[in-house]
Amino acid sequence: FGSRSQAPNPHCPAEVYLLPGAHRASACAMVCASGFADAALAASQMSWAHWKEAADWSRKAQFPIEDFIAHSWAAARGGAEVPGATAASAPTAATKEVLKLRKKLREIARLEEQWGAGLPIEPLQQRKLEKKAELVAQMEQAERAAADEAASGQQQQQEGGGAADSQQAAE
Repeated sequence: FGSRSQAPNPHCPAEVYLLPGAHRASACAMVCASGFADAALAASQMSWAHWKEAADWSRKAQFPIEDFIAHSWAAARGGAEVPGATAASAPTAATKEVLKLRKKLREIARLEEQWGAGLPIEPLQQRKLEKKAELVAQMEQAERAAADEAASGQQQQQEGGGAADSQQAAE
C-alpha cells in the first residue's frame, strides 16, 4: 500500500486499491460506505458522469430517420436526390384517423383468427367483432377524407410553386 496515493481504509480489501482513480473511489465508497446509501450512490454517479456528458445516447441521435429515408430514396432512384425528403411533415387529422382505424381492424382480424381456431374470446372482444362492419365503413370514409386532404395539399404546393415561377419570369 505504500506506493498508492490514497491511504488504505481498514474496511476495504486490497483489490480496491489496484483500480484506477475514479473506479477506486466508487469501489471504496461501495465497500466502505455500504451503510451510507447516499455516499455509495453519489460515488457511483460521479464515476459515470463523464459517459453521460460525452454523447447523446438517444436513438434519434444515433439513427436520424430523415437521413435514412433520404438516402434510401436516393439509392432507389439511382442516386437522384428526392426534393423535400428530409422535411418531416406532421400527419393530418384524417391520416391519424385512418391509422387508428387500421389498428382496430388489425385487432379484429386477429380476434377472427382466434375465433376460427376455436379459442375462447372474451365478451368485450366479441363486441369488437360485432362492430367490424361499422369500422369498415368508417375506414372507407376516412381514407376518402385523407385522399382529399392529400390532393388539396398537392394542389396548394403546385399553386405556391407556380407563383414563385411567375415572379421569377416577371423579373
